[in-house]
Amino acid sequence: MALDEELAKHLMQFQTAPFLFIGSGMSRRYMGLESWEALLEKFSVFTDHPYAFYRSKAESDLPIAASLIAANFNEKWWTEAEYADSRKSYEKFCTSERSALKIEICRYLSEVVSKRATPAELAVEIDALKSVVVDGIITTNWDLFIESVFPDFKPYIGQDQLLFGSPQGIAEIYKIHGSVTDPNSLVLTNEDYQEFNKKNPYLAAKLLTTFIEHPIVFIGYSLSDKNILSIIEAITGCLNNTTVAKLQDRLIFIEWKQGVKDGSMVNSVINQGGIQIPVKYIVTDSFTPIYKAMSEIQRRFPAQVLRRLKDQVYDLVLNNDSKSKLYVKDIDENTPAEDIDVVFGVGAIKKLQEVGYVGISRDHILRDIVYDDGDFNAESLLVRTMDGIMKGGTKFVPIFKYLRKSGRINPDGTINIDGLPDRVIKGAAREREFFYPTQATYRKKFESRRSYKKGISYIESKEGVECAVNMACFLDPDFVNCDDLKEFVKKHIRLLDGKSTARTAMSRLICFYDWSCYGRALE
Repeated sequence: MALDEELAKHLMQFQTAPFLFIGSGMSRRYMGLESWEALLEKFSVFTDHPYAFYRSKAESDLPIAASLIAANFNEKWWTEAEYADSRKSYEKFCTSERSALKIEICRYLSEVVSKRATPAELAVEIDALKSVVVDGIITTNWDLFIESVFPDFKPYIGQDQLLFGSPQGIAEIYKIHGSVTDPNSLVLTNEDYQEFNKKNPYLAAKLLTTFIEHPIVFIGYSLSDKNILSIIEAITGCLNNTTVAKLQDRLIFIEWKQGVKDGSMVNSVINQGGIQIPVKYIVTDSFTPIYKAMSEIQRRFPAQVLRRLKDQVYDLVLNNDSKSKLYVKDIDENTPAEDIDVVFGVGAIKKLQEVGYVGISRDHILRDIVYDDGDFNAESLLVRTMDGIMKGGTKFVPIFKYLRKSGRINPDGTINIDGLPDRVIKGAAREREFFYPTQATYRKKFESRRSYKKGISYIESKEGVECAVNMACFLDPDFVNCDDLKEFVKKHIRLLDGKSTARTAMSRLICFYDWSCYGRALE
């Protein structure tokens, strides 16, 4: 299996989109940025001693070396003429002897590095990165590369903004080591790391939910990176061994290695703080397959739209008139739906029951048939909502899953239609021919080769996706492989967002799956 297909299949098992955890390797790759140590060496040139002096005095402890360089550089910055313009512009930001070095590093990253052209061979990767579907990004990088790729994501700079702000957990960038937009936020020197580590337990608690609820894809780090290991140790320190084991499928490390053309995903282990942390590990010389896999994740709304909605509704409910009829209901709240007039749901629509499923569309229903993530009340959906969806000649609306869940389909396949709207009753009487495409060519082609009866995957391998979508409805329902059919639909679910003919064909196929796998008599 190709790497992009393997990773996409792995990510599809989760009900939430991934978070990216991005390290300095990404900035080096796409911006030609120096490593942390190379950056210290670069700025040591402007002090009284070579970098080797500071490193030896610090006994190879880079944060201590950074503190020594910062102290020496501070004297130069305040007295030498070449920094006069910088002092004029940034003097107010100098709150410690570390500030001057941070200011000049930020100027360098913002002014010089931003002008570097990305190599043409990496432009394809960056374009692919722009298409990934993620709920958010965590990074220890200072530069603005990731903001340029995700301009609609809201950045939170440093630990304090993340801890004391109001992050919504979607379409956000957590710059936990600071940003060039705020020089004093940079975690650079020994003093900075001491302060960072002091707050690390609070940061870990803040990120714990993210790690438990989302797959985390690490790019730009190695498995031995001290910064990332200390964060993972702090997070896993809150968990018992059983819970840590459950992280195996969620922690995915991507490491670049030249010459590795056919990467694959393997199980690995991080040993940190006496705890063995299971992870997925991928080595590759191109990130394009990684980004391609992450772009296959389906989302009903863009992440930035969801973040804005959550942010605005959250603010309204907390700060405005408490008598307002607009209410945000999170999945962990217990307020009965019948106690409110309107429910605004971000993500899945849950527990609406007697209030009524206003706003549910055919698209919601089609996707729920495949992903089973709508958590709809089947009886309410059939009695209160389906009639409205099926109005206006909307033909392909699946109903058998909900008839089955509501207990209306008897073991012999007969259906209890008491209390159902007329359109739903008519839909419950569908026969096999209802799902046949109108173009006779597909049936002729299907019947011309007996081997096509093997199933939809076989048809796809011989005729391609379009024919498979249209010909699958001719399969004998007694021999339909429901798992195979469901996986095919998941793989090509994007057709629901495509042109009219493709959308109709996929809607028909989902209805055929619904009828074949939910609507027939139990054996």
